[in-house]
Amino acid sequence: MKKSVIITLAGMSSRFSRSVGRECHKSFYREVPEDDCLLDWQLDLTKRYGFEQIVLVGGYKYDELEKLVQKNHADLPVKLVPNDHYADLGSCYSLCLGVEAVDEDAVSVVFLEGDLLFDSQTFDELAALNDDAITATRSIVDAKTSVA
Repeated sequence: MKKSVIITLAGMSSRFSRSVGRECHKSFYREVPEDDCLLDWQLDLTKRYGFEQIVLVGGYKYDELEKLVQKNHADLPVKLVPNDHYADLGSCYSLCLGVEAVDEDAVSVVFLEGDLLFDSQTFDELAALNDDAITATRSIVDAKTSVA
């Protein structure tokens, strides 16, 4: 029973870059080099739940994604997938690329957006399900709240 996860990371992080005053990828951002970035946190969750395949779909700053995975997560079963159309096609295209990259013997696939922080309790509940699920928030998410 192979469990796979798709994490999409192809976005350009333009609002986030403006908020920190320099060009950077939201999922790889660190205040100081010793900090974990958002992607580190998400990959630690996938490790905790024993995902046998982790599909990372990147685009913008793809070379940084490759380096981060090699340096910090070489022990994980990561499959890197480039999205060369990250600037002109929406995030749905990244999801489609991720779905195509999932191994055929996967019986469970979880989708995470790489630039969203969520609480581990919610992830615990979702990971324990043996059924389809969609999550939503009751809060309004706008450029200000999704960036900071």
